[in-house]
Amino acid sequence: MNPENYHKKELVLSAGKMYLYSLAFLIPVLLVFYLPYFLIWNQKIDFNSFRQLIHEQRYLFFGILVLGIILHELIHGITWAVYCKNGFRSIRYGFSLKSFSPYCHCKEILKVRQYKTGTLMPGLITGILPAMAGVFTGNQMILILGMIFTLAAGGDFVSLWMLRKVSANTYAEDHPDKIGCYLYFPKLIN
Repeated sequence: MNPENYHKKELVLSAGKMYLYSLAFLIPVLLVFYLPYFLIWNQKIDFNSFRQLIHEQRYLFFGILVLGIILHELIHGITWAVYCKNGFRSIRYGFSLKSFSPYCHCKEILKVRQYKTGTLMPGLITGILPAMAGVFTGNQMILILGMIFTLAAGGDFVSLWMLRKVSANTYAEDHPDKIGCYLYFPKLIN
């Protein structure tokens, strides 16, 4: 892919809008995971027991949250690196003081389907699958952690939503400074 043969278009959101739009996933997450949990196990989440467990195991719970955040970013990088010509040399990790969040940045231009896969995987692996396991096993802690990590991937889901109408074969480049990407559309050759 030669960038000179393409028009470059920025597709980004501010951190504030991204966080605001991410809140829209709260109700679907509750409906998709908590409602089946309640119907299958016929029990509500016992938040008093959960609060007590967090109090008693606060270091473990905090450790799981920190490891989950790190794992989330690592999964972005691992997935994108699979598609990159230069592998992990094209992946950069860091922490943004501006948005007060860790990040993973892919420096190579990928096809949108590859970019979407790397965007989706952390929410799937750290959030959706554990939440589903919590529903099927009746384990409240796994359910709640899965729901937390699914909501934590809300920005990723918003990014996927922004790309919903973009052809899978279009090229995308992770934006180095903003939340979002650049899209590359072929120039019309006369």
